[in-house]
Amino acid sequence: MRPHRVLLLLVAALLAAVAASGLQFSSATFTSTSGRPVVVTAANDWTPPTVAMTDPGSPLSGTVTVAATASDDRSAVASVLIQQAPVGSSTWTTVCTDTVAPYTCAWATTGVADGDHRLRAVATDTAGFSATSAAVTTTVLNGVGVTLATVPSPVRGTVPLTVTVTGAGSATVTTRVEYAVAGTGTWAVVPGCGNATGGTRTCSADTVAVGTGTYDVRAVAVVGTATTYDTQLGVLVDNLAPTVALSVPAGPLSGTVNLTATAGDADSGVASVAFEHKPSASGTWSTCGTDTSAPYACALDATGLAAGSHDFRVVATDRAGNTTTTAAVTRTVDAALRAQDVQAVNNGALGRIEAGDQVVLTYSRVVDLSTVKAGWAGTSTPVAVTFKDAGVAGSGTGTDRVETDANLGHVTLAQDYVKNGLTITPTGSTMTAATATVNGVQVTVVTITLGTVPNANDLRNTSNAGELVWFPSTLVRTPGGTACLAASATESGTSDRDF
Repeated sequence: MRPHRVLLLLVAALLAAVAASGLQFSSATFTSTSGRPVVVTAANDWTPPTVAMTDPGSPLSGTVTVAATASDDRSAVASVLIQQAPVGSSTWTTVCTDTVAPYTCAWATTGVADGDHRLRAVATDTAGFSATSAAVTTTVLNGVGVTLATVPSPVRGTVPLTVTVTGAGSATVTTRVEYAVAGTGTWAVVPGCGNATGGTRTCSADTVAVGTGTYDVRAVAVVGTATTYDTQLGVLVDNLAPTVALSVPAGPLSGTVNLTATAGDADSGVASVAFEHKPSASGTWSTCGTDTSAPYACALDATGLAAGSHDFRVVATDRAGNTTTTAAVTRTVDAALRAQDVQAVNNGALGRIEAGDQVVLTYSRVVDLSTVKAGWAGTSTPVAVTFKDAGVAGSGTGTDRVETDANLGHVTLAQDYVKNGLTITPTGSTMTAATATVNGVQVTVVTITLGTVPNANDLRNTSNAGELVWFPSTLVRTPGGTACLAASATESGTSDRDF
């Protein structure tokens, strides 16, 4: 047998033995026309590696870790390439390449547009074979924003807090509201505003549970791996009411009454103090006025109040809305018109009636001067003045007195100026009227100036001290029509000679 036929038979026998043993080789064939001996070998890896992309979850934001798994049964994995492409695009962009398991890398999602993206891994083994994983889909959301509606400051009680999330698309959103003592950065959930799902919400914050103080407040929105904040600094919580005290002049009250109050608030400060009053028998309070800065006061025109018992109080409100109301203070209002004072002013020798001497009459309120003398407005006007001896019929008992032809009543003198049985009328006497303020009350003052005494021998000089007494006319009225009382008024001050 020829040598090359023997060689072919040996190769055939070897192949049959290998087939029987279950070993496998590549599909390469060998053909030889040489008569020399040869050595035949087969590659041990002709299959690609296996590879899978790990789903990173959704949505993603910022820089996240993405990973893949890869293996090769016959050789080894040389590298894993992770790529991304927007959904709908066939253009893949390499995120990173890793050569050592575990195969991970950092993906800066801010470098791509918000929306749905696909991720895949491409593994290559040391034999040069490669495989591409199935793609996984994730959503990138870097444009998520959260807004906390402005929280009023100062604030009290239960407060609505509104949180709005934008840019989240259809992703699940969780929000809450937190607070921290101003500047500390130690955050806690606001009572009543814990975690809730949804892009927009309004919760009721219980500031009483938080306590009085200054706080930083923030809205927190969590969308997937993204957490965003909107912070408002320095919100003052004040649930403590202000302090306040009222001062009312001692009664009876008339004319303009000055009401005053002191108030304080150590937290948010006093916003206003309202002065109120009402008849003691009525349940309806009226406001005298509201003062917004210290000293707190209100000038009450008591002429518009009915005579009798009235209650007074103040309501203090701080800038957070807390209020304090004082206990009522009760005073008597005297709305009547009365004679208040009478004085004599000397213009010459003491103890003697002379031209230029004056009699000054003061009412308790402003009067309608036309009820004193028809058509009179207070300017200087002639008036008939008569001095009567006590013995003159109708002049009274025991004292001389002064009368006029106006509705001013009469004044009794403390001394005996007019000789027995005589009546004296100075010529050229005048009277004027003016409005004055006495103890905070506007009043009318009538001044009578005496003219020339016709016969000085009809008068006496006197050195005795005493007080004038004025008996007013009830024909005089206030502008509102209130009649003057008949009660007399005694000269105030130290006893002296009348003129």
